Amino acid sequence: GGMDAYLQLLLKRCAEWFDASSATIFLRQESGEFLLAAKTGRGRRIARDASVRSGEGIAGASIERGEPLLVSDPEENALLAGKVSTRRDLGSSMIVPLMTPESGCIGVVNLARRTGVRPFTARDLRHAKSFGRHLALGVNNARLFGSMNIATTRAKAMHEKLGAVIACLGVGVIVVNRFGEVTECNPEAQGFLRHSPERGASWFDLIEAAPQEVAGPMETVLAGALSGLPTRRRVLELETDQ
Repeated sequence: GGMDAYLQLLLKRCAEWFDASSATIFLRQESGEFLLAAKTGRGRRIARDASVRSGEGIAGASIERGEPLLVSDPEENALLAGKVSTRRDLGSSMIVPLMTPESGCIGVVNLARRTGVRPFTARDLRHAKSFGRHLALGVNNARLFGSMNIATTRAKAMHEKLGAVIACLGVGVIVVNRFGEVTECNPEAQGFLRHSPERGASWFDLIEAAPQEVAGPMETVLAGALSGLPTRRRVLELETDQ
């Protein structure tokens, strides 16, 4: 999906910036656990279901403290998910928590260099801390945007389902929002109105164009609905062309 591709791109750029041979990013879930979200380079060997918990291991300590950490011995790196015994090719690592002012730590990034390559330094760690803040902001915004897209898609689907149900009812239904705009008008309602109002038309225009025998009752009902006050039920028998 779009979020996965975005994370993969961010992680690749991050690895290039710090000259890392491998990189992984774990993101916090609703359960509080941090699950693997993307990996690049030699980090692709890490299991897809790898996870990290706050306070557990070196990565957990970084999350808990909200501070990046240097790891000189790769066998101590909790992000390698138990595979460190076969990773003698790794030299040093940096673990960088993704901190946001609103949500705290939303993720953690692990950057590793091969043996024989200059190990990470305290200066690299300072740069990583600054980089991590920008990365956290980008990831957090992307996740929020993704959530909004999901909510919008669901709302649109629900609206379409409601429209389909209303269209199939055997009675006339007119739906007006709190601004007095027509949002739904099914075929039965169009029959007694003798026209098809445009979506977004005002209820005042709707009543103005309605036949005289229904204009009065409609005005009473719609005005009451918009005011939030209950209105007395009225039954009219009308003949339509449909």
